Amino acid sequence: MTYNFDELVDRRGTDAIKWDMLGSHFGNPDALPMWVADMDFLTAPAIQEALQTRARHGIFGYTGRPAGYEEVIRRWLYGRHGWQPEGEWLVHANGVVQGIAIAIAAYTDPGDEILVFPPVYHPFFGVTEGQRRRIVESPLVFDGTTYRMDLDNLRTVLAEHKPKLAILCNPHNPVGRVWTEEELRPAAELLLEAGVYVLSDEIHSDLVYPEYQHVPYPSLGPDFAASSATLYAPSKTFGIAGLRSSVVVIPDEARRAQYTAVQGAFGAGHMSAFGMAALMAGYGHGAEWLDQLLAYIGGTRDMVMKTFSEEIPRIRAIRPEGTYMIWLDCRGLELDDQGLAHFMYQEAAVALNDGAGFGTGGSGFMRMNMAMPRSLVAEGLDRIKNAVGARAHA
Repeated sequence: MTYNFDELVDRRGTDAIKWDMLGSHFGNPDALPMWVADMDFLTAPAIQEALQTRARHGIFGYTGRPAGYEEVIRRWLYGRHGWQPEGEWLVHANGVVQGIAIAIAAYTDPGDEILVFPPVYHPFFGVTEGQRRRIVESPLVFDGTTYRMDLDNLRTVLAEHKPKLAILCNPHNPVGRVWTEEELRPAAELLLEAGVYVLSDEIHSDLVYPEYQHVPYPSLGPDFAASSATLYAPSKTFGIAGLRSSVVVIPDEARRAQYTAVQGAFGAGHMSAFGMAALMAGYGHGAEWLDQLLAYIGGTRDMVMKTFSEEIPRIRAIRPEGTYMIWLDCRGLELDDQGLAHFMYQEAAVALNDGAGFGTGGSGFMRMNMAMPRSLVAEGLDRIKNAVGARAHA
């Protein structure tokens, strides 16, 4: 079956944060929304059918794990990433950010330091500081083309700060890196040696382009698995973030008990009937749809890269290895962060994520979402190109 990712689906009036909240978030309700990591494609037909079947039943009470829950997740992870957790390692969560927040509460105390690798997904900061823990950073190094982890800086940070926990983004959001084993292993060894427990956010792991291979953190070996919790979700994979269904893989039994105890204390262990139906259908029957999605977004990525390089050279697009986001180096526009935001939101009328919100190294950058029909991405590129041109001739 061939899926049509060019189809335009009007999401206005559905309370979609991406489309219906533009005025409050960006001060311009007419901006083209290319910001929050939310796709504008119809989800996989298998998921649509599963939800329709569930809805027709008409009763939506408390929901438990369906038969085959562990096996469908294990098969999916093995088929996509060549790694398979044990069934008892799997803990349900209503979202990856919620899972990280619960892990922080379970494994650290107020005042403890938590390590991140910025520029990085901004909720990492909120769930840490909101629980009165302190952020410590080991910033990524940018060479003008790509990013890498700074092992020398990591050694220094671990020695000086002794963080209790590290949050890893793998693949990395927003810079689009898919960490190779050769990159991941030495960093993991430093963290293990320092006694740092790792939360590996792998929500974008299914969104990796064919020339790259995702490496699950616990696949590095038993010691790394025991000293980590890894978070997955079908939400980014299939565009179903509103259904609230995620998975936390916690190999160590004692750590798993700590997590579930705090999860229960927060009353956060209940499952969504629709989220569970979507997870089972997506992981069970969504592979072909996903393969076609990746081919489509890969073509869009190539179009975006070519357009910036040839037509908007003052903005440098960083080619992503994974995710459907593109990290834009806008420093060639010679604007401060406030001026850059005004330029994009008002002059270009495109809603992008402000890079400064991703922490150290994000100033002067913007994050663009390209998971939408290619005609809309082309419109957004035209808007930016025209605004840049207007400034040049002003």
